[in-house]
Amino acid sequence: MSKHPAPNDLLSNAIALHQQGQIEQAKAYYGEVLRRAPRNAEALHLLGMAEHQSRNPERALDLVRRAIKLAPANPAYHANLAVILLNQGELKAASEACERAIGLKSDYAEALNNLGLIRREQERHEDAAACFAKAIEINPEKPGMHINLGNAYKELKLFPDAIAAYLGALDIKPDSVEAHLSLANAYKENNERAKALEHYFKARELRPQFIGAHSDLASVLAEFGRVDEGLDSYRKALAIAPGHVPLYSGLLFVMNYSSAVPTETLIETSLAHPGNALTPAVIEPYGNDRDPDRPLRIGMVSGDLKSHPVSQFLKTMLPEVDQDQYTLYAYATSRTKDPVTAEMHKVFSHWRHVPSFDDDKLVAQIRSDEIDVVVDLSGHTGENRLTMFAKKPAPVSVTWLGYSGTTGVKAIDYILADRWVAPEGSDWQFAEQPYRLPDSYLCFSPPSLEVPVEPLAALSNGYVTFGCFNNLNKVSDATIACWADVLRAVPTSKLLLKSGPLRDETLKARTLERFAEQGIGAERLELMTSVSDSAGHLATYNRVDIALDPFPYNGTTTTAEALWMGVPVLTLAGDRFIARVGVSLVETMGMGDWVATDTGDYVAKAVQFAADVEGLAGIKAGIRARFLASPLCDAPRFARNLEGAFRHMWRDWCAQG
Repeated sequence: MSKHPAPNDLLSNAIALHQQGQIEQAKAYYGEVLRRAPRNAEALHLLGMAEHQSRNPERALDLVRRAIKLAPANPAYHANLAVILLNQGELKAASEACERAIGLKSDYAEALNNLGLIRREQERHEDAAACFAKAIEINPEKPGMHINLGNAYKELKLFPDAIAAYLGALDIKPDSVEAHLSLANAYKENNERAKALEHYFKARELRPQFIGAHSDLASVLAEFGRVDEGLDSYRKALAIAPGHVPLYSGLLFVMNYSSAVPTETLIETSLAHPGNALTPAVIEPYGNDRDPDRPLRIGMVSGDLKSHPVSQFLKTMLPEVDQDQYTLYAYATSRTKDPVTAEMHKVFSHWRHVPSFDDDKLVAQIRSDEIDVVVDLSGHTGENRLTMFAKKPAPVSVTWLGYSGTTGVKAIDYILADRWVAPEGSDWQFAEQPYRLPDSYLCFSPPSLEVPVEPLAALSNGYVTFGCFNNLNKVSDATIACWADVLRAVPTSKLLLKSGPLRDETLKARTLERFAEQGIGAERLELMTSVSDSAGHLATYNRVDIALDPFPYNGTTTTAEALWMGVPVLTLAGDRFIARVGVSLVETMGMGDWVATDTGDYVAKAVQFAADVEGLAGIKAGIRARFLASPLCDAPRFARNLEGAFRHMWRDWCAQG
């Protein structure tokens, strides 16, 4: 660079380079300006932002703060200081800096937008929405602000408002991939699946290399019965980003919906989990006392310590754990909090809110807490931390409950199972060692609502009603073909399907079409959407005489709810964990005659049970009491089994010396 240009000329050159993305060259020019004019506030500020872009946060903070000392009334300096602090997770300081910027310039749209981002990180979503809305009022032409507003509304579960905000972004920028993808997700949450598909496809068309457009599309395709297309979408995404762990989890999830995917292929794919490459060759020694009989610290890592089926299987049982001997630590990976989160908070002696922790920080926290046995409660479901588990954060690690099958992560020592989901001879299906609990691997928390079991509906209807309340993506083509055989074999019967997405008329029509392809007309079917309140949802089971379990992906919570409501569940014993969950639940109830060995047996049993209406009425009258008396609802018994499992695993580790 020339030795003679004036500092202002050098600054103009630096800004031009900066705007062109030539950050290192711009930094050199800013440095030369400051060599000649050390108190040039604008050069300090802009060099600070260049250092921020170069991921040198400490240097960036120092430079921008020096600029603020020289020009404290410049709102942009405070606003950009807030951006750097936000990126560092310093939310309180970021908020204060942003508020100073807005105090200096009340119509500062960018600062209001950034304050909204800070409020979102603080989980103050109503305040975030207010900030974004005000920023848009000042400057309505920024599509990103509309997207941010939509995201805030989505967090508040105000999906129609979120949809309107994303549409506002598309009015400004019709080719915004982010807006199309966000809009698709909002339509999905609002049970408008057909519109969701339209915008997923549009996002993929606009940017074929955008992996989010491929992955988010897949689960909705599965609900339409287009599982093969969903798998293809995931494979295309993985071809773009081969080591992308969330994509891998999504692929495995969709593979579970398909009866056309051999178990061998599913297991082989699971065991190729990219997280396995993260396991250190040499594990740093643990400081845990190797006394095999001392009190233990148990850590549970989950994104589902909220209103979610996982909590439904924890909240009655965990309080029964002897916390003098087994101190419970929660590592909550989700930002979402609700009344169930507050309930779960009371169950644990220690609660760590860790959604912002990267893998290394979470490993360090677990090691610092001296956890002896760390439990993965997510598997391949949302907000999982399988890559963290690959780094061996504790002496013993276990996966349980959140995902019905192997994680494929070889660093996880055990998977909690039972003799039904992991029968002898099935160990080859697991990266982990199966630990078979003496009863079921599940312990259900019965609803606290008083919803009575009514007399068998068939007695008043004059026909038997089969029913399934599972998510539609579990209703595979093989399942529909089998259910069609059931309906033909019981010609007066009807089938009640209940699922939230059936609010979408296109999806409803597609579901009717799938049955029509098997020769079953719409008059044999009743399609219901979700019921808003829990009592109403449970009461709907009184309309069902026999529940039909889908396959290969069985129901879990829906099966337990059906049994609690007095509805027997007919299930098919498959050849993998996820296809044998129904077996575990039904066998633990002592109702093994409701387990079919193949589809022919499934149809035969459906015919047999439907033919004996009086027998069904008697079964219904006694199931709830039988269910509540079974190990499935015996929280103290399950807690002792769980404690025994943890103690056995710990002693094995101690014995390895």
